[in-house]
Amino acid sequence: MNSGLRYLICLAVGLLSLLLPGCRSSHEPPKSSQTSTNDEVILGGDAPKRKYIKDKTVEPIRRPLMEPVTGKIVYDESNTARISFPVSGRVTGAIAALGDQIHSGDALAEIDSPELGQAQSAYRDAVADLKLANLDADNLRLDNRFALHSPISGIVTERNINPGMEVRPDLPTPLFVISDLDQLWVQMDIFEKDIGLIHVGTTVLLEMPAYPGEEFKATVRYISKVVDETREL
Repeated sequence: MNSGLRYLICLAVGLLSLLLPGCRSSHEPPKSSQTSTNDEVILGGDAPKRKYIKDKTVEPIRRPLMEPVTGKIVYDESNTARISFPVSGRVTGAIAALGDQIHSGDALAEIDSPELGQAQSAYRDAVADLKLANLDADNLRLDNRFALHSPISGIVTERNINPGMEVRPDLPTPLFVISDLDQLWVQMDIFEKDIGLIHVGTTVLLEMPAYPGEEFKATVRYISKVVDETREL
């Protein structure tokens, strides 16, 4: 190798050694305001991505166990009485009005019943025969009038009786329905697949069209053991 070629090689190596530092410095990644670890990302104050971040308070929300279902409000049967007349007769006198507050033992209506009068007369004759040997006087006044009394306290929620009406024990509807409305039941139909989500003691939130925007809490007290296979929800 002559001296001229050696000079060119040395020059080329020298230039390469001069260019490499320059290339290395021009391709260094720019300093970033973003750092990260395994579970968090920290952005500096001048990071452009900060403008896409919005602060908002996270609040826990209790989601229902199942989709809403329809239901209906019914009487609490343990505090409800359906009252009929045991014999035939005709309504006379005053009648308790729909919505009246009734106490146990209050008269609801008065009924004139010849059938009842005959039964009372037969009873009186039997008592008189029993007491005849002792010559006891019985001043009990008997007639056909019978006062129909309420067995419980509550509100007259249904009334199927009018003045002069003929009543019989086989009427399809009761003459009065008395119920304590301080506590009511809600009957709901749910899908068979959701039965496992409901248990006795579960709290239920109720919404009613009569009270828009309000929620009422109820507690599951009974779950039917029968599935209605013919009813479509």
